[in-house]
Amino acid sequence: MVILARIPRGLPNRVDIAKPQYSAVVDTVTLVASNGRPIKKASRVTFDNGKQVTFNELMLKHEAITQAEELLRRDPNYNETVRRYREPVQQQKVLSQIQATIVNQLKAQNSDFISHWNVKAIFGINEDGKEGIQISTNNHGRVVNYQILYNSGSDTYEVKAFKMDPKTLDVQEVYRNDDIHWDNLFSAMQSGEENARVGLKVAVPKTSTTLIWRWSIGHYGGYFVDVPAENFEAFKGMFQKGTFPRNAEEKSAAESVGDSATEIRFDKTFPNSRGRYYTVYFADRSKGEQILEHSNVMQTSSAEKPDLSD
Repeated sequence: MVILARIPRGLPNRVDIAKPQYSAVVDTVTLVASNGRPIKKASRVTFDNGKQVTFNELMLKHEAITQAEELLRRDPNYNETVRRYREPVQQQKVLSQIQATIVNQLKAQNSDFISHWNVKAIFGINEDGKEGIQISTNNHGRVVNYQILYNSGSDTYEVKAFKMDPKTLDVQEVYRNDDIHWDNLFSAMQSGEENARVGLKVAVPKTSTTLIWRWSIGHYGGYFVDVPAENFEAFKGMFQKGTFPRNAEEKSAAESVGDSATEIRFDKTFPNSRGRYYTVYFADRSKGEQILEHSNVMQTSSAEKPDLSD
């Protein structure tokens, strides 16, 4: 007998595999739509008494057995597809009015935002005299924590996003914006999620000093980026290991521009570079190019030719 069931709320998502209740075998099946078209792979548990439980996604073997055992223990007559049990969101019981308002504003923009981001916890925070909330998410295996702080003076919000490596527990800031209106909170979280997805390690504030001198589009796509020597390490630090181009050619501003006035302006703008810069090529559709495009460094520099006018 095959049972396609829905896991009721409250089932465990952890298991003591040393004490199974039944003898069971876990295999992988292909779920199909009503028209017979394959949809995706999923886990299926077959017990020694002939009963089967099919989930709607792939799961770890011990987790699938435990949830299937609990399902059959509670009610062996379910007839719907099993959904893996999700832990309920941990939310601080008492939030201040400002903190609760932020949560309600997010719900107003997307009533399903908790499921959309796979939110694990929401807590109230206070930082630099500003109230706000921290939202912990685990979306598609990416652990991203968001901090949203209310600025009463401007009636806007400061939004930061931090990506955490679940193995090393290293934390990297991937998004920051200090001037977000309430109706853009959800889109700010989307920007943070996208930066975490492509691997942008550091969000460059809009008010930061320009990291690059100039950039141009390559003949076959991609970008040639000229980085002053004094900013090279900071620029390189924006990229994940393995995404930054291996070859960076060091050049002289005096030799490349052929214009003494431009050379003087370069030295004035980047005095610690001593007239030197690096040319880095980001190949078209490369991981490094994606990270570059999601940063704002090219928006604060000149395309094709530098603009170092007084």
